[in-house]
Parts: sequence; structure tokens; C-alpha cells
Amino acid sequence: MPTVPSFITYLYLAGAVQGFFLALLIGLKKSENQLANRLLAILVFVFSYNTLYYYLTYNHLLDQFPHLLKTSSGAFLLFGPLIYLYVYYFSNPQPAFQRRHLVHFIPWALLILYALPVLLRSAEGKRVFIRHEEQINGVYPFDPVMLGTDVLMTALLIYYGLAIYRLSQQAPSEAAGYLRRIWVFYLLFAIGAWVYRVGVSLGLGYFTLAGHGVRLFIAVAIYALAYTAFNHPDTLYRKSRKPKYQKSPLTSNDLDLLVNRLTGYIQQEKPYLSPEFNLDQLASALNVPPQYASQVINNRMGQTFSDYVNGLRVEEAKRLLAGDDKVLAVAFDSGFNNKVSFNNAFKKATGLTPSEYRQQLKKMSEKEVKPDQN
Repeated sequence: MPTVPSFITYLYLAGAVQGFFLALLIGLKKSENQLANRLLAILVFVFSYNTLYYYLTYNHLLDQFPHLLKTSSGAFLLFGPLIYLYVYYFSNPQPAFQRRHLVHFIPWALLILYALPVLLRSAEGKRVFIRHEEQINGVYPFDPVMLGTDVLMTALLIYYGLAIYRLSQQAPSEAAGYLRRIWVFYLLFAIGAWVYRVGVSLGLGYFTLAGHGVRLFIAVAIYALAYTAFNHPDTLYRKSRKPKYQKSPLTSNDLDLLVNRLTGYIQQEKPYLSPEFNLDQLASALNVPPQYASQVINNRMGQTFSDYVNGLRVEEAKRLLAGDDKVLAVAFDSGFNNKVSFNNAFKKATGLTPSEYRQQLKKMSEKEVKPDQN
């Protein structure tokens, strides 16, 4: 019997209904990256169905729909791959799904094979199984397969968390902030999913107040992720992935000449040391329109203007950190106007904070000095 008031589960019914509606909206949304949107729609649909299945189970309604038994098996093994693939195809637009990515669904497929004997039972056979499930009220005895599934799920949650984080770090600045938010929502989901599954494996049951609370936490994380993605103006990022300069009159030779002028100006004048340095100033110094200056940096340097300038400033900072100036002084002397932007740009370029980089330099210097003393 339910251990908490049954009205609580009506929240799941409402969540499932709005989830199906949201999945439909996402799937029909016009976008420059339909594949990413469809993966997101599948994610929301699968989670909504899993939530509906939970509602039916808790309220003993599966007996009326026996052929739904076990159709939600392994759903938690799908969420990580689907979120990861959404982020991947958002970051790397493709016209079609790549078959190699089907490997991400192998764990789920194996679990479905394990559940196949139950899935293939007759309606009456499934009702017998359902009544047994109702008797134990969501509290399962120790099961090595369930334990193995939980260990696998834990490993996959960690793997996809790291993979999504890596993609967010590699994304251009205009998309990085959005993808980091997606990663945070994934992290919240992963924590909730792990706590929930481990609780069930320890015999705490699906239908306790704690179980309800964790499921609600998971639902908030998934739906927050979906609404954030649905409302995100993906054209902001897509534009940076399109051929931007199809109508530009600059030839390849023009760009080569402009690269030489740009490089000479940067090396001689070091304008990036001024925090006020911007694209218009660069264009004026090169005596070209700003769009030409932007084009040469995008096409020949493979960077945005901001990333290009920050890269130059970081190189200057690395040189200054070999000295004794304070980190804040190094930040200002290398062209940054505050310590936060300096730390962020430096860590993005080197993987270390400025202080960590300086400590690394000192350790390397000490290693070089010791052999000389011997």
C-alpha cells in the first residue's frame, strides 16, 4: 500500500502530461538544427513516459494496462546518452544522426533483452507479475542484476557528465554559457538519479516520502533543462557555424596579405595590452572595415576577435608570471581590466590558474638548479 498520500502522485500525472506537450513543442519547433531538437524531444518524451509509468504503478493501474509492464525498463540508462548527444549535435550540427553514436544505447538495449521474458508474457501472465510487484510495494530484495545495473548507471552518469562538461569547455564563447547551464542541470539530474537508484537497491523502496522527494527533484532538473533548451535562441550559435563571408569581396590572396599586416601590427605595437583595445581600433589601424578585420581573424586564425586578443594577453601574462610581480599587477599589465576575466581566460587557455602556473614555473626552475648545485 502507498506510504504517503496518493494525491502526491497526481503531481507526476500532471508532470507527464505537460512533458508530453513540451516534447511535442520541441519536436515541432523550427530550428537550424532539427537533429539536436529531436534528440531533446525524445529525452523529454522518455522521461515523461517514465513518470507516467511511475504514476500507473503507484496507483495500481498497471493491472488495467498489463502490456505496459516493464516498457519503462532502463529509462535511466537513456537520459545520460540523450543529453550528451543533444549537446554534441548542438555543438557539431550534422544533417543526420551518425550510426556510430548508437553504441551509447547498448546498455539500455541489454537491459531490455534481460526484461524480454517478462515483456513477452501473456496479459494474464503479466498481471500475475504485477500483483507480485504490488505486494512488495516497491521494496525489492537484494538482486545482483539490479546492483550491477546501478553500478553501470553510476559509471555512465560520471562518464556523460565529464563528456558534456568537456563539450561546454570547447564551445565558442557565445555558446559556452548556455552549455554550462545544461551541464549544471545534468549534474543535478545525475545526483538525484544516483540517490534514487541506490536508495531502491538498499531496500528503501520506490514509494516512500524520500523516494517521492528525489523523483520530484529529478523531474525539476530534467524539465528545467528542457525549458532552458527550448527557449534558447539557437540561431545565436548557428550563425557562427554558417559560412559567414560568402559575399565578402576579399580573395584568399587578400586575406594572406591582411594576415601579414595584422601580425606585423600586433608584434610591433602590442595594442592588446590596452584593456580598451577593440575590433574598431584594430580595423582603423589596418585601414580596413571592421568586418574585414573580423574575417581575417575568423578565417585565418580560427578564432573570434575576443578569443584572439585574450590569447595574446595570456601569452604576455605567462611571460610576466616568470617575474615577481603580483598576480593582479600581471593581469593589468597584460591587458585585462579585472582579475576575474584574467583568471577565466588564463585557465581556459592553460588549464591552470595564474597562481598555479607560477608555482609550476618555480618547481621547474628548482629542478633545473639542483643538478647544477651537485
